[in-house]
Amino acid sequence: MNHKSIFIIAAQFGGTDSIGFKPIFLEFKKMVESCFKNNYSSLIREFSIIFRIDGNISSWDKKGINRMRLMKSRNYITIDIGLTKEILKMQESDIWEFVWKEFEIGTFSMMKKLKESKIDFKNEQLEADLIAFKNDYILPIHKKTKHNNL
Repeated sequence: MNHKSIFIIAAQFGGTDSIGFKPIFLEFKKMVESCFKNNYSSLIREFSIIFRIDGNISSWDKKGINRMRLMKSRNYITIDIGLTKEILKMQESDIWEFVWKEFEIGTFSMMKKLKESKIDFKNEQLEADLIAFKNDYILPIHKKTKHNNL
C-alpha cells in the first residue's frame, strides 16, 4: 500500500467571486486525498483532477470534464473539471452532486484512456475503492442535504 493517494486534487480560481467554492473544494480534496492509497499501477502513480472555477478575472467557460492529458513519461494522467458561474449559483447540495458526478465520470474516463493505451492498471481495485468512498463519504453528505440523486 502506498502512503499517499493516487489522486491529486487542485483548483484554479478565476477570481474573488469564485472563492465561495473554496470550502467545498477543500473538504472534497481532504476526503479524496485521504483515500485511494492502493498500488494501482507500476507506471501511473497519479490521477490529477484540476477544478477550473470561472470568476470575474479568468473564465474557461467549460462545464464538467474536459481536457484529459496522459503523461506516461511523468507517470500521471490529468483531467480538468470546469465549474461555470452557472454551477456556482446552485445550492450547495447541487454543487456537491455536480462535483461528485464529474469526479466519477472523470475517473472512469481516465481509466478508459489507460486501457486504450495498453497501460497496466488495476481498474477493478479502483472501482471497488470508488464504491467504498461513495458509501463512506459522499452518501452521508447527501443524507445531510436530503438529496438522493446519487
